Amino acid sequence: MKICERFRFINSHFDKIIISYSGGKDSECLLSLALKYLPHEKITVYTMHSDLRDIFTFNHIEKRHNELRIAGISTILDVSRDDYLGYIDWDENKPIHKKPLIGYDNGAIWTDFKKMCKETLRQHGLLDNRSCQILGLRGRESLNRYRATITERKGNFQGITWSTVGNPTYFYPIYDFTAPDVIVECGENLNPVYHIYYQFGFREARMRVGAFPIDGGVYSHLKNGDFWRQVAPEFYSKISKYFDFCEKKKFRRILPEDAKIIF
Repeated sequence: MKICERFRFINSHFDKIIISYSGGKDSECLLSLALKYLPHEKITVYTMHSDLRDIFTFNHIEKRHNELRIAGISTILDVSRDDYLGYIDWDENKPIHKKPLIGYDNGAIWTDFKKMCKETLRQHGLLDNRSCQILGLRGRESLNRYRATITERKGNFQGITWSTVGNPTYFYPIYDFTAPDVIVECGENLNPVYHIYYQFGFREARMRVGAFPIDGGVYSHLKNGDFWRQVAPEFYSKISKYFDFCEKKKFRRILPEDAKIIF
């Protein structure tokens, strides 16, 4: 099925289509394709925002959401995740109400993350049988993503392997894209942090702008510690303080023990 046919299939079955947007190259590619092949009145661009993102990605997300609003596209820039998951509580000058996210294991992180997403979508009337969510997951990035995006299972929507039935139903239309495919589609809207990564000679695997610290972006930011110290010292100081706080409070780490030597 060609990429345009995938989006037409989604469009023919759903009235409300949520585009998950993180500011990374895959979600940027997904957004570009959605704007080409889907009716704009059906689209809602949804981002879980946090000031624990690097400054380049933070500014890029703000810029893209502003551009989309001016173009008449519905957007949700959800900044309440900090309160929900306890990010704001890591500052020593603030009272501790919840453990920082680093104290959870990966299963608990994704459970809370999904609950928070669903609550936000429900508040905006986007959780019903005529709604779906499309994500920029690519099967080539890891075995787990391969299994998630193109595995035949009972939960597929009408036999489409790049889907998962749920509330909402998820689709992964760029599951078979390569990194060059994605970069080309992003064009001038590519997050500027990738240009900086390239100039510093990073391999693709280290060019991460994950939803810190929801996914692999945590470990990526740690591995890139020297890089962030040079190009964004304020961001480096912020994430250093966050992990130092977790160490002091002896919250269980979800990262490899050797990760802390980067700082």
